[in-house]
Amino acid sequence: MVKAILALSLLLSASSAFALLPQTQQDLRVFEDRLRYEIERARERGDVILPVLVATPRAHWEESKTDFAAAVTDVLARLFPNPGEMIACAECFDNRVFVSRDNRMVIQSGELTLADLARLREKSGFSQAKSVFISRETPSGIEMRLIAIDDGRLLYTGLADATRDLSTADRPLRLARELERRERGESLSYFHFDLGLYPQGLVQLKWLEQWGSRNQHLSGVALSAFNPTGAIGITYLYMWPRKKQITVGVTGYYGLSGVFDAGSTDLSKNIIGQLSVNYAFSGAYGVFASCDTKGTASVGLSFQNPVFLPFLF
Repeated sequence: MVKAILALSLLLSASSAFALLPQTQQDLRVFEDRLRYEIERARERGDVILPVLVATPRAHWEESKTDFAAAVTDVLARLFPNPGEMIACAECFDNRVFVSRDNRMVIQSGELTLADLARLREKSGFSQAKSVFISRETPSGIEMRLIAIDDGRLLYTGLADATRDLSTADRPLRLARELERRERGESLSYFHFDLGLYPQGLVQLKWLEQWGSRNQHLSGVALSAFNPTGAIGITYLYMWPRKKQITVGVTGYYGLSGVFDAGSTDLSKNIIGQLSVNYAFSGAYGVFASCDTKGTASVGLSFQNPVFLPFLF
């Protein structure tokens, strides 16, 4: 049923697909990121939120009235992809109409009360619902609330505002999580162990901190055990904007062996530049390709925070 409503909404809004204000379009990306994070947190706490009753999203701006609801429903369909996980609920927003026990028609508005939640469960098709999700567009962002039906607990309330960013970030693709980490003053660094296999081998270790308004930069120090052998340096990686599993990096190494060579006067010969491209295919593993100014080219495996080297954290 929800899929049919979604398809119809998208069809009706096709002629005005670009009617949403640019700010609302950006807020929707933050909305998805934040809601995905809150769903994960709810599951970690043991809260049962599915099936969820989805109130009709309410637009604020005139430009958004035709397609805001369809855009929000599209996001929710990605977060709740399985049949029966979400149930459209037109009665779940501010205005509610029901017949009282003395047969009077009652119209209510405002916050949902425990009685309202219990009354929703009595409706056909709503009896299995565990939570209610309410969203609306505001001048400051997209407001959202997730409420437990059984006891009326507010599982989450917040505002998806794309104007917020990160001056220092820790993990890719987790804006909501990292905003909270930074507000708590926490930081998380990466350790990379790169093992080159072909056509030439290399062994390199990198300690990185992530930063930038959108988690796009990584920088830190590097140590090369082999190719180059016995070298330290500084490294920088940039995350590809639309495919953040891909990073392009540059590292400058200085070979320590030359420092101890008797009679060595030209220390610039010990400077080695390296270019690399990495692709992370999971949270802990990836592949890379690199080449440097000494002619070393290598393709191999990259391990992120490997547990077999705990003493390096």
